[in-house]
Amino acid sequence: MGATLAFAFLAVNVAEAGAAAADADAVRLGELINAYRAQHRLPPLALVAPLSELAREQAKRMASETRLSHEGFEGRFARARSPVCVENVGSHDGSPKAEFEGWRDSPTHAHNLLDERITRMGIAIEGRYAAFFACR
Repeated sequence: MGATLAFAFLAVNVAEAGAAAADADAVRLGELINAYRAQHRLPPLALVAPLSELAREQAKRMASETRLSHEGFEGRFARARSPVCVENVGSHDGSPKAEFEGWRDSPTHAHNLLDERITRMGIAIEGRYAAFFACR
C-alpha cells in the first residue's frame, strides 16, 4: 500500500473511531437520562435516528462555532413534525455522566429531561458539545 493511500486509510479509520466513540457516549447519555426518568416513575425515551440527526446538526454547529446555542431550534422543531419538542445543549469534559449531571442539576434542563409529554429523543455529541432533542 502506498504511503498516501495508507495515510488516507488511517485518517478514515481515526475519523470512524471518533464517530463511534461519540455515538457510544450519546447512547450512554441516553441511558443516564432514562434511568433518571425511571427514578421519577416516567417511561423511558426511545432513542430514534431522525431526532438524533437533528441533535447532530446542532452539536456540529456548536462545535464549529465553539459556543453553546439553541440557534435554529424553531427549524428543528418544524422538521420534527411533533406537537412538542424540548432541547438541552451543553459543553462537557468528555464524560456523558458529567453532561447528564449538569443537566440534572439545572432546574430548566432537568424539567426538559422529565417532561411527561416527550416519548422520543435524539442525542449527539460533537467534540465537547452535546445536544439532546426530544419530542412527543
